[in-house]
Amino acid sequence: MRSRVLLKEKIVGFTLIELLVVIAIIGVLASVVLVALNSARTKSKIARAKADLQQLNLAMERLFDDTGEYSNHLPFEPCVNASANNEVYLNACAAGLSCNDGAFANWRGPYIAAVEPDPWGSNYLFDSDYTCRSYTDGCQNVPDNTQVRALVSYGPNRVGLNQYNEPDNLVVIICR
Repeated sequence: MRSRVLLKEKIVGFTLIELLVVIAIIGVLASVVLVALNSARTKSKIARAKADLQQLNLAMERLFDDTGEYSNHLPFEPCVNASANNEVYLNACAAGLSCNDGAFANWRGPYIAAVEPDPWGSNYLFDSDYTCRSYTDGCQNVPDNTQVRALVSYGPNRVGLNQYNEPDNLVVIICR
């Protein structure tokens, strides 16, 4: 009789319900942490894209100082050039930043070592007639539907060329 009592006292553990509750709590905490990390990761990518756009803008100014032209061989004036197909990806030689397509007179580049894609994998864009919206990052102080010459990142959703209603686009205005 005494051995049975001792045996029962030695059996200690968690019930199935207690284990399930602990697993559920760990799952909820893990999901909260993942959401917070994803938000921080997105903010980090946005900050990197903004910094990249500023560096590309400096390279664009050096290109203009040497050649008198902006990417795609556009002159300073008119600022907004709504002619068809004036957009150019900044990694292309027609952009003149990291290589020359042979048509930039007095080109002394490269003005930037390489034009890498934005943090979401899209190429940065030079657009001579970008249509600003007040909710677009970089266009906040510009009236809606104003066309500007700009450097553009398509942002997290990667929707871009000639789709100007994208609230997650990142823009650096060159002139307006």
